[in-house]
Amino acid sequence: MVEYKVTIDEQAGESLQQIYNYLKENASEQTAKKVRDGILDAIEGLAKMPHRHAKVLRISTEHKVYRRILKWSYKIIYRIFEDELEVIVVEIVHAKQDPSTKPIPSPPSALPTPAAPSPQPSSGPETNTSHFPLSPAASPEPDRLPECSLPGIPAAPRD
Repeated sequence: MVEYKVTIDEQAGESLQQIYNYLKENASEQTAKKVRDGILDAIEGLAKMPHRHAKVLRISTEHKVYRRILKWSYKIIYRIFEDELEVIVVEIVHAKQDPSTKPIPSPPSALPTPAAPSPQPSSGPETNTSHFPLSPAASPEPDRLPECSLPGIPAAPRD
């Protein structure tokens, strides 16, 4: 079975951190960790058979197909790049939030210039990615997600 490289885009990583911080503040640290770990487990599962999840028709185009995983009350939005055998998670949103109202990152080659208001089709995974940490460990900053790693998924450099 083919295994895909899984990357979490910077925006999706920030969204996951916001979810974690919100739950830590409004529920408990235990709940925040459980939700974060569950989302990360679902993302890790994308390495095998990422096509098994539904397409998100509201934000997909002919050239860009987005798919989603539903984990509890959260939608994990991602794209598959077959040529590179790569899956890029581009956003994580609450299920009640409409993903079409939240900006989805585009590859730099597809970003509009001031004179061109619409993006061009993308052929590869050149997105603004930051290999977001993916499994729990101690954190030096209380409001930051703990550093993480998964086999085969590089961790992000820390500031």
